[in-house]
Amino acid sequence: MLFALVSLYPLYFLGLGLFLDKYLFKNRDQQSVLEKLFWVYGLGILFNFLLIVASPKLSISEILGIPLSIIGLLVCRDFLRDILSTVLKKPFNFILITVVCGFFLHQILVVPIFEWDPRSIWFFYAKVIYHSDYFLGMGDALKLNAGNHPDYPKLVPAMAAQLANVVGFWNEFLPKFSLAPIFIHSSLGFFIWSKEKWYTQLTSLVIFLSLGTFTWNGYMDGYVSLYGGLFCFWSWSLIKTKKLSKNIFLCAAIFLNIKNEGIVFSLVFGTLLVIYGVRHKVLFELVKGVRKYLLEIVLMLLPFVIWVVAKKSWGFTDTQITFDLALVQRMIARVHEIPFLMKELIFIKYIVPYIIVGGVASLLALAFLKLKNRLKVNEISLFAWVCGLYYFGIIFLVYLQTMAPLRWHLNTSANRTLMPVLVFIWVGTMIFLKDLGNEKEINNKSIIN
Repeated sequence: MLFALVSLYPLYFLGLGLFLDKYLFKNRDQQSVLEKLFWVYGLGILFNFLLIVASPKLSISEILGIPLSIIGLLVCRDFLRDILSTVLKKPFNFILITVVCGFFLHQILVVPIFEWDPRSIWFFYAKVIYHSDYFLGMGDALKLNAGNHPDYPKLVPAMAAQLANVVGFWNEFLPKFSLAPIFIHSSLGFFIWSKEKWYTQLTSLVIFLSLGTFTWNGYMDGYVSLYGGLFCFWSWSLIKTKKLSKNIFLCAAIFLNIKNEGIVFSLVFGTLLVIYGVRHKVLFELVKGVRKYLLEIVLMLLPFVIWVVAKKSWGFTDTQITFDLALVQRMIARVHEIPFLMKELIFIKYIVPYIIVGGVASLLALAFLKLKNRLKVNEISLFAWVCGLYYFGIIFLVYLQTMAPLRWHLNTSANRTLMPVLVFIWVGTMIFLKDLGNEKEINNKSIIN
């Protein structure tokens, strides 16, 4: 039973995505096999979330989802064969990624939910959904038992509740396996962008290793950071090639449904895409892409919109996004603590150590490759680093206005809130490595094909 569940659960989302892509979106794009796999798998995750949100019972989402998934897998056998063919072309890469992913998936499955935030936020609300047996019916239960941050998005809690419903009981192990599809999907995205060269593969591995336990302990900070990094890749590709991939919208829809930081990402990426888009004349391509993929975008964002409307109707607001006079007063009162805050965030909470250990080594490699290839690199290559700097500025302001004691807030959260900055640093390094290490890909039609 356990082996069958662990084996078939990740396949469920692939089948759902294949069904939706074939019968609703009509396979409108020509994509590489791996890029399409990333698209349909992420689509399956979001479509399953929509089924949970829209179904009057968790079991109905399963009754609807499982047959659709099976149909998708059966009617798209040719695509599954294409995946197998792609794997067999480079079996060593497949074996390597299987071993690495196997380790992380093993940790996700065997390590129980014991950290405070996962227990009191993500999997507490998963348990609420599980016992309510109806996503939109949990309002009264939330009002009576509201723990920390009831306003947070509910993608992972909904998946965990559904998984527990399939098994028939709740425990501290199996519901956490709901992280497995998100891990598989995000790791596939990084494999797509790093598969050509050993040094980009190594950098990609370092990203996952640096997140460490945050890939399996139930916190969402690592995953929202990974999808932010993947959004950077596809944004860079858009600016570089002037060709838009719909995966850019997929990444945005997923990080919006993982954690409230996804809203901050939307501000960061939206602003920078407009600036870069105007400068490099790709803004029209982005607008045209929104029109072309409007149906996909609406469907992917629908669960998030339903959740936002529902929580407003229940009286829950975004606890971290409030603008009032008291906020300004707190920031003014803490002006004298700015040096302390900068020291803690930059020098103590991992930013500088990561730059020294990884960044300097990478930059030495970059310098060698640049001398070797005589390749000119412009500010497009700096997109992810600019995103990291922008996001860091927002985090700095968040801590400056926090209602909690500053030192306590830093000690309990800074190592998590800075994760996106660290991922952006490493993604920026990977982009720089790709620009400097493979001159031929600059003029290719698609950077990742």
